[in-house]
Amino acid sequence: MQAVILAGGLGTRLGSLLRDLPKPMAPVAGRPVLEHQIEALRNQGVGEVILCVGHLSVAIEQHLGDGERLGVRIRYAREERPLGTAGAIRNAARHIAAEPFLAMNGDTLVPDADYRALLRSHAQRASTSPETLATLLVTHPPDPGAYGVIDLDETSGRVLRFREKAPVDPATAWISAGVYVLEPSLLDRIPADRPVSIEFDVFPRLLEEGRTVWGQVYDGFFGDMGTPEGYRRVDEYMRLEQEGEPT
Repeated sequence: MQAVILAGGLGTRLGSLLRDLPKPMAPVAGRPVLEHQIEALRNQGVGEVILCVGHLSVAIEQHLGDGERLGVRIRYAREERPLGTAGAIRNAARHIAAEPFLAMNGDTLVPDADYRALLRSHAQRASTSPETLATLLVTHPPDPGAYGVIDLDETSGRVLRFREKAPVDPATAWISAGVYVLEPSLLDRIPADRPVSIEFDVFPRLLEEGRTVWGQVYDGFFGDMGTPEGYRRVDEYMRLEQEGEPT
């Protein structure tokens, strides 16, 4: 299995917390968040990880190398300029095999995610709905007003609509947890060499065209490291997990 991790973020909102580190190298419980992500993927059968890198990529490449130390093969897809979430995945197309693959944000942590179950769910739905191109891991966030919201048919799991940030009830709002299963044919639908967002450009356009996007519910811890508060929350959670304390 392959996984693509978006690791080119600038980390501007974290400011001095990172100093000269790219955001995916931010230390969480004593190790870069990327190591936690790669370790979880390896433990669930992912043998190859493609890192989409740009900002301060040398720090990532020097630390992780070819992945042998972590028990996986690591390839790098380098961006000369920021390409957005979809553009970065498109830039990695030459490394991606002709089968469904995982894609995930390098600044979010979902330590309880069952990637095997997500891939199985996608495969089952794609077998009965040939227009299926993507399955998203979706969750209830602590502050949904800070995110774009997903309207989900909770009976079927079909994504109905993507909405911009708006005041909503945290108990009923769904957002993307930053993990996707994508069909390789989706890559041909992403323009090359220019910034494109998967959340705001690609997924909404698929629904407009009558394609199917699914949501797989995730009930575990969701850590977004986009702000200093979020980063501290992730670090605290993972430290407690490693110490075996209840969270």
